Amino acid sequence: MTYVQPRTRNTFGNVALALAALGGVAVAAAILLAPAALYVALPLLATALVLAIIGLTRPFTPKAVAITALVLSVVLAAAAPVVWGVTNIFTLIQR
Repeated sequence: MTYVQPRTRNTFGNVALALAALGGVAVAAAILLAPAALYVALPLLATALVLAIIGLTRPFTPKAVAITALVLSVVLAAAAPVVWGVTNIFTLIQR
């Protein structure tokens, strides 16, 4: 008789992906609406990064969602200062 591993979910990875997506929405809001949205985006992306790393270290759980959340949070966190700089430049030009 063979033992079949039950399907498990990577809850940390799922939550990290949701937070990274919300952080992406906040970065987009910073581009379109107000640069102050970055104050919301950066803590969301930092939390997503930590949860994605935790999701990667959990044994016997799928890793694809955690990897996606990790990549998304790192890319968006790297893009956030660029967005901040560009919006500040455009604000100075308008004055």
